[in-house]
Amino acid sequence: MLDLKDRMIVEYEERRDKTHEAVDDVEANVEGQPCPSCRRNITKWCFVQNCFDWCLTHSAISTESHGKATSRLLSQSKDSGGNIVVKESTMVVRKCGSPDAGADCDVICCEYSYDEWAEEERTEWMAEQMRRRSP
Repeated sequence: MLDLKDRMIVEYEERRDKTHEAVDDVEANVEGQPCPSCRRNITKWCFVQNCFDWCLTHSAISTESHGKATSRLLSQSKDSGGNIVVKESTMVVRKCGSPDAGADCDVICCEYSYDEWAEEERTEWMAEQMRRRSP
């Protein structure tokens, strides 16, 4: 069982990984198309500046106009007696602009500021340069 600090670290790493995945998706799938917010051609910076959110499931833009869907969640845990407890809940999720959009959308927004993302990219670039130079 992870303590609070470890859970926070894991959650941060998961959010960071999802943001990196979304930026890569944006660059691969919609770069150069008109941005729904700033009306310029889309770049990864449109996502970083929160011009739109991104659906990792469908690799598609998500805006408020795409609507919502209800998703059913099942979770398992153990009670104090060691018995497995299954809980069912519903969650409203935002849909993306994909024709296949539904309750399986995994829409995320960029949680980094412009400067934080620029620093993240600088750090990655420096690490890559160091890897290339080391024997």
